Amino acid sequence: MKNHYDWYAIREFNDWGTPLIVDLSYLSDVKFSKITRSSLIRELNNAVGINRRYQEPFQLHFTGVPDWMNSNISYYYNDDQMPFNLTQESHLDMFPHERLVYLSPDSKNDLLKYNHDDIYVIGGIIDPGNRKPLTLSAAKKNNIRHARFPTKQVLGYSVELNIETCVAIMKDLKASNDMFYSLRWVPPRYLSWSNENNIFPEKVLRWRAHKYLSPTSNRGENFQERNERLNSKQYRHYYQRIMECKTREEVEAITEEFKI
Repeated sequence: MKNHYDWYAIREFNDWGTPLIVDLSYLSDVKFSKITRSSLIRELNNAVGINRRYQEPFQLHFTGVPDWMNSNISYYYNDDQMPFNLTQESHLDMFPHERLVYLSPDSKNDLLKYNHDDIYVIGGIIDPGNRKPLTLSAAKKNNIRHARFPTKQVLGYSVELNIETCVAIMKDLKASNDMFYSLRWVPPRYLSWSNENNIFPEKVLRWRAHKYLSPTSNRGENFQERNERLNSKQYRHYYQRIMECKTREEVEAITEEFKI
């Protein structure tokens, strides 16, 4: 089965493939502990796994890869069968600048629709304590367009997302062009509501619907797989019904309807 999914991704490395870039050049000058390195490799492998399970995967490029990372990632794959491109080359030298769009949480431009002519770039930044606008600065420096996921507009919260979540969102957005649906991949734990529970009950209801329908649910693999299978129309249907529920029992009854 793994080889089957790998082939889906490998075949996209042709003229018809749609590139998606993860820019890892930020990691070159940063020192990491072994734990942090392992966490990063796991995150990148998760991103590869999410992409290759898609019927029409992205042509996934990891660019600006530091020396230490090459062997750590390629260890899991045969050199001639890697479902992604791993390169030290910069994406700026690989693709036309006018087609690039840098995804940055610091951008003021909301990405609402997927443009098949654009090539999207995800910044491979893993230090949550670093709040410098690195991706936005890189976009402006190289005169590249930039945009952010509209989490504040759609979910009610501004959140910063890791690499695998960004890849998952872009996967759904490419397939559906529905940002509300695509942001289902935002982990529910990011949607903090406890401090606003009594002030904004609407946010609590949205958090509940998101939690029950997210593919990143912590309720077990069956829940995750079931939720991932929902298409855009189904997701919106069940989201609205859960929003209208008065009790937890009503929510549980609804989720039983599409149980695997």
